[in-house]
Amino acid sequence: MASVIWSEIRNEKVKFAKTISACLILSSVGLLESIYNPTLLNLTAVVKSSLEKVVFTLSLRSLCFIVGILCGNFIPESLDKQRFIIAAGMVQAMIAAILPFSRTIKTLALCSAIVGLMMGTLEILVNALILELWENSNVIFIQLALLLFGLGACAGPMISNSFLNSLNFTSNLTSDQESLLRMKELAVKWPYDIIAAYSMITTILFAVLYFVKSEDRTLPIRNECVNLDQPSLTRRIAMVYLSAIFIHFAMGPSMICRHFLTAYAVKSSLHLSPTKGLQLTSMFWISFTACKLPFLFSLSFFDPRNLIFTAQVATLIGCITLFLFADCSEIALWTAVLIIGFGLSSMYSLLLNYLKTVITLTKSIITIILFFNYAGGFTYPLLMGAFIDKHANYSVVNIKQKFRLFLPTQV
Repeated sequence: MASVIWSEIRNEKVKFAKTISACLILSSVGLLESIYNPTLLNLTAVVKSSLEKVVFTLSLRSLCFIVGILCGNFIPESLDKQRFIIAAGMVQAMIAAILPFSRTIKTLALCSAIVGLMMGTLEILVNALILELWENSNVIFIQLALLLFGLGACAGPMISNSFLNSLNFTSNLTSDQESLLRMKELAVKWPYDIIAAYSMITTILFAVLYFVKSEDRTLPIRNECVNLDQPSLTRRIAMVYLSAIFIHFAMGPSMICRHFLTAYAVKSSLHLSPTKGLQLTSMFWISFTACKLPFLFSLSFFDPRNLIFTAQVATLIGCITLFLFADCSEIALWTAVLIIGFGLSSMYSLLLNYLKTVITLTKSIITIILFFNYAGGFTYPLLMGAFIDKHANYSVVNIKQKFRLFLPTQV
């Protein structure tokens, strides 16, 4: 497999450079995906609203992400998708720079919706571009795109850490502390400005490669499948939708670690600092990104189904640890985040690699899987935001507190 990939790269250097630049654009999507977690409390203070209401903008962004995926899928094959990638990348950069200047929940929701729409469009179009450009190695390059997405997501909390405030979000601040807090809240714009600049630079790089080599256009998708005897239509549909549902349920723990670790660290009974929450988020993204490489190399030696089972078991163990012990032990919280990052790191690419062995991968199949994946991003944040606001101190280990949830509230 490796010799085939290197042979294709040597023969198609411009196509490879274009693929890398498209993957870099996807890394800017990763930056925007991860920046929401560390800035969530700051944005809540800036728009003077509750966490539960601000989390609604996250659900709205996820909904628009889904709409963007669908819009990207319905772009006719006769149209050049690379122009849409350039346009979406530029709009994403401009709105990301404007978003932290929102001072009302409505403007924040509008900016989040537009950013989500562009992120979803870029997600599906970059995946579709890789499918079209590479005949035999598309899953490998999709994994490369996800790796760069993860690297961008790792960098988001690190960028934020230098600018965001480390004061506790309490209501009994003195006037001087409130002024200092306001100054540091305004500094939330710098992480978004840096990400917007990076997004614009990567889009311009892709545009240069596109227009300089304008004669190099995307190729029609080739009907490639390892097994010549494809399953029946009913079985193929069942395989695709079961894979999509499988990915959907993995979105729950992913949403917790991507967007809510900082808020949970501050509001839980552990009373960790926002900086510690940023470090937890960084740990998730580092685990999520670094563990892609072992899974990628393992594809040459193990059945994808065994790797999928391993990843799912790891995710389940991490979720159980998080649910039972995260509120009473910082070590358990760190361990759960690390294990969940490992389990979720290659779930998407492993499923694609398995599907590729039995059916032909197309843009529509990827759209279905991404749709179910990010549909969880629309529903789960609403539940998690309400839970953190009202029951952040809840711990299953605390027996008294556990039973108190089932008792009628005393008036």
